[in-house]
Amino acid sequence: MAITLLQQTYRELIQGAEVLYAPHPQDSFDGTWCYPEELGQGYTRWIELRDGLVITIDNYQPRDQLIIRSFDRTHPIECTFHLSGQIQQDSILVCANQYALYGSGLALSGVSAVQSEQTITWLSIHIAPALFRHWMGNSIEQTTQPIQELLRQPDQPYYTHVRNTTAVMQTVLQQMLHCSYEGIIKRLYLESKVWELMTLVLQHMLVEQPDDRPPFKLKPEDIECIHHAKDILLQNFDNPPTLVELARQAKLNECTLKRGFRQVFGTTAFDYLHHYRLNQSRQLIEQQHMSVANVAHAVGFASRSSFARAFRQKFGVNPGQYLRHHTQRKNSG
Repeated sequence: MAITLLQQTYRELIQGAEVLYAPHPQDSFDGTWCYPEELGQGYTRWIELRDGLVITIDNYQPRDQLIIRSFDRTHPIECTFHLSGQIQQDSILVCANQYALYGSGLALSGVSAVQSEQTITWLSIHIAPALFRHWMGNSIEQTTQPIQELLRQPDQPYYTHVRNTTAVMQTVLQQMLHCSYEGIIKRLYLESKVWELMTLVLQHMLVEQPDDRPPFKLKPEDIECIHHAKDILLQNFDNPPTLVELARQAKLNECTLKRGFRQVFGTTAFDYLHHYRLNQSRQLIEQQHMSVANVAHAVGFASRSSFARAFRQKFGVNPGQYLRHHTQRKNSG
């Protein structure tokens, strides 16, 4: 049974929910609330970096299909990176490993729908038009038309597009999600990552990305084989097969595997594996049953130094520092 709500009602339910984590005294700008029980389970996080610049992080699973109806309204610049699940926004379907960019202007009335019992995870950046213009400075007048389209008048329908999230964007997102700083350093770090992400998004607008438009239509059986290839990789993440061997095991030719994997998952097979390995390593470190060197070996890195470098690039901190910080938090909690 579907639950239908007006957008304002939905926001009021979110804002009136129980506090999940009391913010650290130095982190009053960062709060986390339970997802309303009547709608499902999960949490929503609100990080106000400064006036006109907010990050929201949502992770929830609706118990029923959720339909949100909205009316015409003014809209800031927004970029939402979808990490899991999918949302139907009028005629646009946004899936995992994609981002939706919305310019400022007029958001027309519409309907968003989320299916039940799927985990929705996203990180969304909200920027006031005046702050975006200040960040761009005089260069805003010298940019190409697509970027200028992000700043429209309040009575003009806003610009929107959906693209695949690149591997570099995914790395920055993970660094933001696992930021270990506190207080003013945390706020400065997250703001720097916001502008880094926006730089990558603007570059993405200007450069033709052939992978954003599927070069060929995959057959249903090909998609099934590509998912099987992903399963093979994850089952053997510490000692994965070569691309040729993976294609053979998945019953695909190498070209279809490479192009199809990117089309289905938004990245290459071995970039997908690389991020999976690092996420596994983080979980092992948090369990605190293994040394950093043993974790590196367990997830298939040839050396501790290469593991440390990759971990730092993804999470913004060395694995040893992450272990110490996690231990301190666990002991203080």
